[in-house]
Amino acid sequence: MYAKMAGIKLPLKATKERPLMIRTVSYFKDGVHPDPGNVQKGVCDALFYNEDPSRRTNKGDDKYTGGSFPPPLYDKSNPRVVVIIKDYVPKRRKKDGEEEQGRERPKETPRKARAKAPKKRT
Repeated sequence: MYAKMAGIKLPLKATKERPLMIRTVSYFKDGVHPDPGNVQKGVCDALFYNEDPSRRTNKGDDKYTGGSFPPPLYDKSNPRVVVIIKDYVPKRRKKDGEEEQGRERPKETPRKARAKAPKKRT
């Protein structure tokens, strides 16, 4: 319900070309609560579901998702779960010996030679 109110079209789709990162931050009322990892999995199950009734399972395709969650946080007056969804764009890796086009390697400045202290005579 909250995802739809935020303008998110459900169910979410994540693909190999367009993976998604999902971060959940859980604020619990007290020390009696579920594992934050299970909260994140429940959020993913709610966002990625199968809307095709001909398929046997209700599982959605969250295969290409990643994410994180911090340790449990507490807010007695306002327990909640904050969900942050971002497109994941992996960095391009360089092939061995090749530089990325358009970027010049920064020039290294020569290091100043340290002045050696005179040796103490004994």
